[in-house]
Amino acid sequence: MTVYSINKGIGRASSGVEYSQAYRRRVFRKLGVKAKFVFTDWISYENIAHLTRNLGFKDREIIWLYTFFTDFEVRAGSFTLDDLEKVLPPILERKPLNKAVRYIFANDFWATAYLKDLSSGIVDRVEYVSGANLVRKDYYSYGRYCSEFYAPESNRAKLY
Repeated sequence: MTVYSINKGIGRASSGVEYSQAYRRRVFRKLGVKAKFVFTDWISYENIAHLTRNLGFKDREIIWLYTFFTDFEVRAGSFTLDDLEKVLPPILERKPLNKAVRYIFANDFWATAYLKDLSSGIVDRVEYVSGANLVRKDYYSYGRYCSEFYAPESNRAKLY
């Protein structure tokens, strides 16, 4: 028997919801009950495995609906800046930012790679901009698991 606990989102233990999820996980393990924790919210700012590991979950206990029906597993990010640079167009300039690196290409095109942290070089997402317009966001774990495409509408980036 497996118990499924369905939740919307997960954070870094900033609310009672995260603490109760971690409490449930401890109780189920203590009782020897197999459990899966299902998360339904889109998490775009960080890899879900980093958030769930922070609360003591094992990757195999997590089901994230956005990758469940794909061949991607929940696991910590391992896609690096070196991996990214192999698939980018020719780079004219590389600018380190806080927790990011900006790449400048030809024809007023650039990309910003947002990192898990500065020391690891692990890429969470990359945002591509043409001129002043956001055109794409790619999300990474151990590879790219999702891309979002945008076009300008009323001076804003509209997700398609």
